[in-house]
Amino acid sequence: MTLPAAQAYSGLSRSFFYKLFTQGLLRRLKAGKRVLILRADLDAYLESIKEGMSP
Repeated sequence: MTLPAAQAYSGLSRSFFYKLFTQGLLRRLKAGKRVLILRADLDAYLESIKEGMSP
């Protein structure tokens, strides 16, 4: 999915996505000038932070 679609899907900001890319916590793909994120990768990241919030 595109970065704007990933933002809408997750509620995360563009700058936060770039922090995740820099830290190696989320993979990004480039198609020309477009930044793409695999939904499976994003879902896995979101699941990991959800699990980290559990008591």
